[in-house]
Formats: sequence, C-alpha cells, structure tokens
Amino acid sequence: MMLIHQQAVADRAVWNDSLWLDFLFPESPAASFKRFLHNPATDMGTDDLTLASICCHYQSFRDWAHLPNVHFFHCADMKRNPRKQIMRFAEILGLEPADSLLSAIVQASSFGHMKQVTRETAQPTDSAFTDPADFFDTGTSNKWEGRLSKDELMAYHARFSDLMDDGDRQWLECGFGKS
Repeated sequence: MMLIHQQAVADRAVWNDSLWLDFLFPESPAASFKRFLHNPATDMGTDDLTLASICCHYQSFRDWAHLPNVHFFHCADMKRNPRKQIMRFAEILGLEPADSLLSAIVQASSFGHMKQVTRETAQPTDSAFTDPADFFDTGTSNKWEGRLSKDELMAYHARFSDLMDDGDRQWLECGFGKS
C-alpha cells in the first residue's frame, strides 16, 4: 500500500532538520515496513504514516458517509477514469460543465501536468523534497511489489483485516474500481 522508504531516505540526506524522517523511515526497508505495519495510530494524526493511522483517518470520515455532503474520491479511480470522476464531482456540486471545460479540467488534473506545473512554478522551501515536483514521485501504485517477502505480505493482509472490514479495505487499496 505504501512504500516510500527509498525516496524519503534520499530526500532526508539534503534536509538537515529531518529527525522526524529518521523516525518515520528507518534505513532498513524491512524496519520501515515493520513500523508501518505494527505501530499504532498516534496523536500525530496521519503524519505518523502507519497502517493504523491511515485506517483511523479513513474511518473518521467514513463514520459520516451517510451525510449528503460527504463524498469519497480515490486517486486510483481518478487515474482509471478522470473524466468520470470529475463529472461525479461536478454532479455533486450541481454543475454541468461544457465539454471543453471538462476536457481542460481532465488534462489539467493529470499527474504529468501537475508535476510539470509544480516543476515550473514551485518556489524553494524547507521541505523534505529537494525538487518540489518529486512530491508527485511517479504516479504509480503497488511500489511494494517485488520488495516484500511472502511473510511480510501475509502479515500485511492479516493486520489490515484486523483493522478494516473487507469493503473498506478494498476501497482503501483500490477505490471503487476494485482493480
């Protein structure tokens, strides 16, 4: 679900005030994964980047899903069919965008476009990212594939099943598209 260890280690080398990154991303990918999998949610909110904190954050909104002004959007759904998701958002807002506007929004919200605009317009900051466009990394999922052992994957599935029911887990992992 989340394996950003290598980029974080590379980025922290240039960010001197990175003690929290040292805590969040141990040098060892195995230690980083173990921390992600087993550490609890804390009062850091989702900034502690654990599976428990992600589930807790999601559930804090899921509890309100019955309300007419609460809607869930997943990045995977946006990547699978951006036009459909943008239309869904417009419908929620009661808007009927012209096809030309819808096409422009779809193009502007593409991963490549957002990364390019960030690269062209972002100002240097005291961020963990040397290049602000690196925040967008690659725009791909499943970076864990080929990096986790069979035992680690089994532990992940067991832990996630302890934290979430199947439907919520499916949505967190894949969105509505269930791919």
